[in-house]
Amino acid sequence: MDIAQDVKEFLMTRRAKITPERVGLPPGRRRRVPGLRREEVAQLAGVSIEYYTQIERGNVAGVSDDVLHAVARALRLTEEETAHLFDLVRAAGTTTGAARAPRRADRKIPDGVFPEWNTAADDAVALLRVEAAHSPHSTVVTGLVGELASRSEEFRTRWAAHNVKAHRHGVKQFRHPDVGDLSLTYNVFDITGADGLSLVGYTAEPQSPSEQALQLLAIMTATDTPSTATE
Repeated sequence: MDIAQDVKEFLMTRRAKITPERVGLPPGRRRRVPGLRREEVAQLAGVSIEYYTQIERGNVAGVSDDVLHAVARALRLTEEETAHLFDLVRAAGTTTGAARAPRRADRKIPDGVFPEWNTAADDAVALLRVEAAHSPHSTVVTGLVGELASRSEEFRTRWAAHNVKAHRHGVKQFRHPDVGDLSLTYNVFDITGADGLSLVGYTAEPQSPSEQALQLLAIMTATDTPSTATE
């Protein structure tokens, strides 16, 4: 991974999303960029334009947490995006060939057909962006990113957007070939004393069709009943 390039592209894509009106600045005339100018971000963050330009170019050695927080506030970064920025800066401070244990286990997308494919794909790439910043020297992560980028234009488009997402809790939609559509709430729990490992728990709303489907699936699994569902 080219961490400096990732920092640059991440900050540029976030800057492009913020309109002057959103941060209380006049729109001005002959604006050549869709969002804020570099000098406007620097003004909002309370740093010089030269210093912010250095940061946006990926030269983040020695940048303090206070400055990073100021930049995050200026760009109206979400909590997840702010954490991602700090991960990138930490990654930029590591030695290129250094081994670095991943903070979370390598995630795998379960086999199956997702009924809301675009949302699932957006989330998967956003999660991978976070993991790539956590483990910039992981051959598994970099190899996966490289393979996907070489094979999928959809992946390349989503990867270039630099969107990030924390995998902590939410609702996911699944389509099982035997029991149909499932809507499950998930929560992620870090395992104390096992750095890089986490436990994901899925639950269904009580008395919901999803709970009934899970109960049916449990019975089918226990009795090894062949699937009779049709496409």
